[in-house]
Amino acid sequence: MIRLDQLFDVNYGVNLDLSKLTKDDNGINYVGRSKKNNGITAKVLKEESILPNPANTISVSAGGSVMEAFVQEEEYYSGRDLYYLKPKIKMSIDEMQYYCMCIRANQFKYSFGRQANMTLASIMVPNIDEIPAWVYKKRDINVNSIPDYFLDEGYDQACWYLDHVDQVSFENEYSKSVITEKVELDYSKWRYFKLCGAEGIFNVDHGTRLKSVDRIDGDIPLVTAGKINQGVATYIQENQKMKIFEKCITIDMFGNSFYHPEKFYCDDNIVTLMPKKYINEYCCQFISIVLNNEKYRYSFGRQYRKTKYSDNQMIFLPSICDNGEYVPDFKYMENFIKSLSYSSAV
Repeated sequence: MIRLDQLFDVNYGVNLDLSKLTKDDNGINYVGRSKKNNGITAKVLKEESILPNPANTISVSAGGSVMEAFVQEEEYYSGRDLYYLKPKIKMSIDEMQYYCMCIRANQFKYSFGRQANMTLASIMVPNIDEIPAWVYKKRDINVNSIPDYFLDEGYDQACWYLDHVDQVSFENEYSKSVITEKVELDYSKWRYFKLCGAEGIFNVDHGTRLKSVDRIDGDIPLVTAGKINQGVATYIQENQKMKIFEKCITIDMFGNSFYHPEKFYCDDNIVTLMPKKYINEYCCQFISIVLNNEKYRYSFGRQYRKTKYSDNQMIFLPSICDNGEYVPDFKYMENFIKSLSYSSAV
């Protein structure tokens, strides 16, 4: 990984007010802080006294739609809080498009109240020799050949998949885990089981408080209260004072639940559920969904806490009779998740 300003010259754009320019359909592109239409919001008459941002650069919005990045192949004017990145070495359009994707991957760190003006140059991106091989792969795409699971989420998502996922490799891997026959939910076979405690399915724990000022940017996810991005608020460096978790379910103070297969940190508002015995990721995903259906019980006035709720909580799950005793039917849960469509439940 390398700092962005080691690959690009980071420059502030011409900073023009669109309302003071003359719109002209045959004019020069005006790029604003938008995430649509490659950031282009209008075409305006070129002013002889104003030098445009150069062509073949990347436009990046530091405010508004923060960290939206686009390759601009023609010279252009730009508005407030918009930067342009000029490669320090020769780059192809495909390579520049890849760095646009890397820049957008940092959007979770910003919002309207936290812009990127001061930190854009220092974000970490892969070095030029770390660009994956698929970036350079050319494919002639027949739209009629695009699988349905790529189209379920609309045109933009289908384009993203085609740009970033190798279809053959995906289908080879996808076919291993998918059950083509749909598994129906039969609630007549469901029963209540203890979630945690001595007789429960999981061991319960919680994270450690870490103030914002003490968070140093790194590559380990930090889970906090929230329903966006699996609860991941930021990525931080290794911290000896923090407990590290892996392959477990989190529940935040408002009842939002997610399964996390990789290592992560979390704050003290997060309850972690660690399986007492081997339960694979599909079962954990199933249970996490069931827990999310319970979050209506919790709010700012009745928050989910380790000792108050999770220690005594019962969970309604599929069951099977084993030697005269009903136990959770983990195989059924796994098969149900595997039977779902790749991009949406059907």
